[in-house]
Amino acid sequence: MNKYMYTKHRGQMMLVTTLILGGVIIGATTIAGLITLYRLRQMGAAKESAISFFAADAGLERALYFCFKNPPTLPPPGVPPPGYPFSLGCADFTSSVDPISDTSHGQTTYTVQYSDGPPHAIRSVGHNARSSRALRFVF
Repeated sequence: MNKYMYTKHRGQMMLVTTLILGGVIIGATTIAGLITLYRLRQMGAAKESAISFFAADAGLERALYFCFKNPPTLPPPGVPPPGYPFSLGCADFTSSVDPISDTSHGQTTYTVQYSDGPPHAIRSVGHNARSSRALRFVF
């Protein structure tokens, strides 16, 4: 009779072991899938981040062009400038970047802000989808 009881419990243990191993495998597969999903999202965000960075760069280039195209008049060297620090005479602006071929990432914009110094600074922020990147030029 003792042999019969041992054989009966051995079948139950095999069933419990199989269920536990199945749960562990399903849990590991779920975690691996979640990690893969996060990595795929990061790869998409890297492209949006690069687009935002280059939009900020375009805004900074445009701001530098407009600021130094008509620079403020400074006195000759050695003469103290009246009313120093001088003002750049530039206004803040926001602009959108024209899409060239890829319009799947939404509208790309950049915002430029000036701060009269000293030191003078130009800050440009590029925006695309959920990503924003900023560049600052101090002189």
